[in-house]
Amino acid sequence: MKEKIVKAFEIITVIICALLFAQFPLFVNEYQLRLGGHVDELTYQVSLMRDAAKQSSKDLEEYISKFVTSKDEDFERQGQIMFAMSKRLEALSNAYDSLRNSSALSRPFAYFLNADPQISKNALSHHRLGIPITFEGAIYAIMGCFFGLFVFRGFYRMFERGIDAWQSRRRKQIGTQEKP
Repeated sequence: MKEKIVKAFEIITVIICALLFAQFPLFVNEYQLRLGGHVDELTYQVSLMRDAAKQSSKDLEEYISKFVTSKDEDFERQGQIMFAMSKRLEALSNAYDSLRNSSALSRPFAYFLNADPQISKNALSHHRLGIPITFEGAIYAIMGCFFGLFVFRGFYRMFERGIDAWQSRRRKQIGTQEKP
């Protein structure tokens, strides 16, 4: 009876871990779509700044520098915003390219090394649980099965050892109490 209960819990743990791991490709897809939207919008905004710079016969860096070094505080702040937008575009474009060009197994590294916290938070808040029917989803589900099996068996062994140690101490206590 004990073995059947343990086996049932093991199967449940494996299934739950498989389903949890299978969420990763779905979440990364949601994140990648949001990231792409941010990159597209920043590209548009920076291209408008480039066009304005061209009209003044400057490149973007010179144009932004003119704002940043301005004596007028409002123009200086605007220059800092423009500089931050151009740097953010560069960072998000690199993250997007890294994620888009990664393989199924390298995607977690591409995500975790380049993830934007705010975009990740928004993607997570809008994420809906699902079951992916892709090869990548199957890979992560299988990895989740192995992880669940490893975790369950590890915890079960620790639990068994703890029970054995407790029973051993209990037997010793009972044995010493019986001796006068």
